[in-house]
Amino acid sequence: MKRTFYIMLRMKSLGRYECFGEFFLGNNRLRAEAVFSQLKGRNESNKQAVLNLDLVEIKGELPVTVKTIYCTLDDLANNTKLITRELFRSKTLALQD
Repeated sequence: MKRTFYIMLRMKSLGRYECFGEFFLGNNRLRAEAVFSQLKGRNESNKQAVLNLDLVEIKGELPVTVKTIYCTLDDLANNTKLITRELFRSKTLALQD
């Protein structure tokens, strides 16, 4: 069964979290978890946590949330930069192989 991994960006709106973006991480679970483990944020929500990042695994057609972190706007900015850098690095290294 094919597996793919994403980081879903969610914002709390009217008491629920809505997806407003996503990053495709590929098919490698270890790589996806390695990228996600570098992100800044908290494991538990609080009243000020209006943003969260979910590591999501798609098995066949079904999405499964693997991990979630809650973050501030500054954390989100840093995390976006980190994710983009890691994806760029993996894509350019893959082109050199």
